[in-house]
Amino acid sequence: MSGYIQKIRAGLTERVIESGMEKSKIPVYCQHCKRKQIIHVFVRAGRSPMNNQTVTCIACKKDFDVLVADPIIGGPFPE
Repeated sequence: MSGYIQKIRAGLTERVIESGMEKSKIPVYCQHCKRKQIIHVFVRAGRSPMNNQTVTCIACKKDFDVLVADPIIGGPFPE
């Protein structure tokens, strides 16, 4: 079903199921300018080890690392 969206809130994250793909919206803060922004992370079944991934800040354009278990598939976006 194209365009189907289901949202589930749990703490700071928000899970979204869109067109059969589950993703989680996670707030992150730039380590340089402290701007809050949102990244989308693909949700996989089971547990995965936490990994550093690099994000480019939407405000100051500097790269910073975030520690997440699943691959980043979108963002960052303004809050």
